[in-house]
Amino acid sequence: MQVGKAPAAMEEMRRTLGLSLHAASWLLSAIGIVGALIGVGVGGAADRLGAKRVAIAGLMLQGTAAAGAALFPYLPVVFAARVFEGLGFQATTVAVPALIATAMPRDTRAPALAAWSTFMPVGLCVALAGAPLLLTHGWQALWWASALLAFAWAVLLLIWAPREPQRERHRFPAAALLEVVHASGPRLLGVLFFLFSATYFSLAGFLPVLLMQAGVQDPSHASRLAGWAVLAGAAGNLLGAWLLARGVCAQRLVRAAFLLTAICTTGVLMINSGVVLRYALCLVFCVLSALIPPALFAQVPLRAPRPELAGATTGIMMQGNSLGLVLGPALAGAAQARWSWPAVALLVASFCATAMAAAVGGKR
Repeated sequence: MQVGKAPAAMEEMRRTLGLSLHAASWLLSAIGIVGALIGVGVGGAADRLGAKRVAIAGLMLQGTAAAGAALFPYLPVVFAARVFEGLGFQATTVAVPALIATAMPRDTRAPALAAWSTFMPVGLCVALAGAPLLLTHGWQALWWASALLAFAWAVLLLIWAPREPQRERHRFPAAALLEVVHASGPRLLGVLFFLFSATYFSLAGFLPVLLMQAGVQDPSHASRLAGWAVLAGAAGNLLGAWLLARGVCAQRLVRAAFLLTAICTTGVLMINSGVVLRYALCLVFCVLSALIPPALFAQVPLRAPRPELAGATTGIMMQGNSLGLVLGPALAGAAQARWSWPAVALLVASFCATAMAAAVGGKR
C-alpha cells in the first residue's frame, strides 16, 4: 500500500502541490531510493538481528514517515518521508520471507512464499481501489490510513509471529556480504528483479492517468479500475507458483513472461483504442508480468552461495526491485514528457529484451 498510494493520489497531489507528471513520478520512485542503495545490507541485518525484529522496525518506520508527511504536507517533507518509507519498506519485504521460512514447516513453506509474493498487487489494489473513499478529504487522509495500517501490522507481528530460534541471530560479517555480492547467482536475480520492477512500474504506476486519457472521466473511477487491474496480478503470482509446482522451468517462465509483457505493453501504449480494449490489455499485462516474481523467489535457494545466506540473497534481489522502482517510473515519466507514450513502450521493450538475454545467459 505504501507504494500504491502515490499513483492513487497522483492527480490530487499534482493539483495541490503544483507538480508536472514527470515531477510527480519521482514521488512514486522515491520510495525505492534507499532500497536501491543498501538492499543487500538490509538483508544482512535481517540475517544477523532476526527477521521478526527487522520486519517490525520496518513497519514502524513506514508508519512514522507516512504520518510525518501527512502532518507537514510540503513537497520537501513529503519527498524525504517517501525515502524513509522506502527504508522501512525494504526492511519489511526482505525480512518477511526469512520469517516465513523460519516459522513454516518445510512442506508448507513454498505455498506460503507464493502467497507472500502477492503482497505487491494486493497492496497496490487496496491503495488504488480504496483511495477514492479517502481522497475526498485530501491526499493526507490516504497517508494517515497507510500509517495506521503499518502500525497495526507491526503490533500483529509483535504479538503473533513466533520467536525465532536463537541460532538465527548470528553475527553476519562483512565477508559474508561480499560473498553474496561477488557470487553470480544473486547478481543475476538482482538484475532480473530490477528489470521486472522497472517494466512493471513504468506502466502500472501510470494506470489511472492512462485510463483517464483513454476516456474515463471520473478520477475515482479510474483509480478503482486501476486497483482491480493490479489485483489481477495476484492471480498471476499464484499461477506462476502453480506452474513451477508442475515442473515448469523457472528460467523459461521468466523469458516467456517478459516476452508477452513487452507485447502487451506495446498494445496498451501504442494502439489508440477505447477504454474497454485498453483496460483489457492492462489486465493481461498485470497477470503476465506477475508470473515473474514467484519464478525469481523460487531461484533464491538455488542461487544463494550458502543456505545461511538466503536473507542476503533476497536482499540483493529486493535491491534490484527498489532500483527498478526508482528508475522505471522516472525514465517512463521523462520519456512520456518528451516523446509521449510510444516512447515508454519502446523503453519497456528494451527492459524486457535485456531481461530475456540475461535469463538465457544465466541458465542453470
